[in-house]
Amino acid sequence: MSDEREVPPLPTFHSNVPLPPKLEVKGNLSNNWKRWRQLWDSFEIVSRTKDQSGKYRVATFITCVGPDALDIYNGLPFENEEAKTNMDTILNLMERHCLGETNVIYERYIYLLY
Repeated sequence: MSDEREVPPLPTFHSNVPLPPKLEVKGNLSNNWKRWRQLWDSFEIVSRTKDQSGKYRVATFITCVGPDALDIYNGLPFENEEAKTNMDTILNLMERHCLGETNVIYERYIYLLY
C-alpha cells in the first residue's frame, strides 16, 4: 500500500530578480518606506511572489525588510494570529507605523513658510 499524497508544486521564483534592499528605519522613515514599498510591490509582481500563499509572502517579506524593520513588524498590533499571514494587513500596519498621522495644520503652515 503506497502513500500517494499529492505534493504541491514548489513556488516559481525567478532567482535573477534581486530582493529589495532592507528597509532603512533610520533617517526619514516615511520617505524610506514609500521607496521600499514601491520596490516591494514591483518585486512581488516580477518574482510572482504575489501569487503564492500568505505564509510564503510573509516569509519573503520578513527576509527582505531586515532586522531593524523586523523589530517594527514584531511590534505591530495584529488583531489575531490569522492577520499575521495576510500581507495586505501587514503592509497596511507597516504603512501606518512608518508614515504616521499627518498633522494637516502643521503641514499647511510649513507649506506657507516656503
